[in-house]
Amino acid sequence: MRAGTDMDKSFKRQIFPWFLFVSFLLAVSGCAAQKPIPSGFLGDYSSFTQEESDGVEGLYCQKHPKKDLGQYSRFIVDPVIIHLRPEVEVDEYKVTAEELKELADCFRNEVVAVLKDGYAVVKKPGVGVIRLRIAITDVEPNTPFLNVHWVTSLPGMGLGGASMEAEFIDTQSGERIFAFIDSRKGKRYKKIKGLTRWGHSKDIFKQWANLIRERIDCHHGK
Repeated sequence: MRAGTDMDKSFKRQIFPWFLFVSFLLAVSGCAAQKPIPSGFLGDYSSFTQEESDGVEGLYCQKHPKKDLGQYSRFIVDPVIIHLRPEVEVDEYKVTAEELKELADCFRNEVVAVLKDGYAVVKKPGVGVIRLRIAITDVEPNTPFLNVHWVTSLPGMGLGGASMEAEFIDTQSGERIFAFIDSRKGKRYKKIKGLTRWGHSKDIFKQWANLIRERIDCHHGK
């Protein structure tokens, strides 16, 4: 009986430090979710209001008081640009210009793909045509080795992420009809995405492309 008690105490001594470590990491990661920081790409942010997206309260939107996306069925999708905030230290992540261009092209391709399945993607302005402008305002690569083990992947270490801003502009009047900003981290359960440098960031682009499509569908009563 004594031996069993000693073994229980030994086990608790071994597991307790790990429990504290994981609890600390979870607490830190829980504090990491913050309000997106405006980059200046969209100019005035005073009328943006918070909304929920995918169960995450991190989306901030601005809507035209009289017009909505339901009035438009044709879309010009501008090339996605990189508009990083001045304080974003790109050198810290060793992100190259080629990588940034690849990410921007990847994001635009995702958006065009989801829009084409239901709407017209055009090149010229006109009646019923709206222009979609998108900027990647922050980007953080995955740290693949941190996504291998549950001790570091569970609390969200090394998951990577991205921030973006987007606006829909009436090509006739130049008015902004809808705009939003969002910031997301990679998802813990998508471990395979974390094993490549930009896997989680590209997955976030898919989420945003689907979000754009869902918003447009909603305004069209779909």
